Amino acid sequence: MAAAHPAAEPVYTGPEIPPIGQEPPQVERIVSLARDEAWALNHDTLGPNHLLLGMLHPNCPGAAPVVLASFGVRAEPLRQAFIDSMGDPFETRLPNVKIAVQPYLERANLEAVRLADAEVATEHVLLALTSPWDQGRFVIDWLTRCGISPEALRQRVVDATEGVALPEPPTRLEPAPSRTC
Repeated sequence: MAAAHPAAEPVYTGPEIPPIGQEPPQVERIVSLARDEAWALNHDTLGPNHLLLGMLHPNCPGAAPVVLASFGVRAEPLRQAFIDSMGDPFETRLPNVKIAVQPYLERANLEAVRLADAEVATEHVLLALTSPWDQGRFVIDWLTRCGISPEALRQRVVDATEGVALPEPPTRLEPAPSRTC
């Protein structure tokens, strides 16, 4: 008589990744909000900085805006710091989405796998923007100057997605000199 095998349990296979050219709903929404930010700033290329600004929009879904708010991050100081660092071109053109942000959207898939989440969401895009592979970019530099380390941000994302109550945001971030958060 053959030995009975225990009932097979479902095996985690990673997040559902849509076909090439499509993104999960939250990622599509954050890209749309980021595109609006780029358009408002007269930028013709959509970049990671626009993604972070999109995450600070009131209509941004997912845990990313809640996590950023828990650190006291606000859109206006970030937008002004970004303008100061990049300038504001005179001519407005429709932003090109896929060139500059595609690596971050792909990295967001990896972040979802790393956290064993079923779908890629804004919090995964936020983690992609602050990953160690992208040190030296405006987003991580700006957050670091505001006293927000990538490790603290990652832990706050994990806490938020696991239902842990997030701390109240500080009344005012104390950024490094010459930087307002």
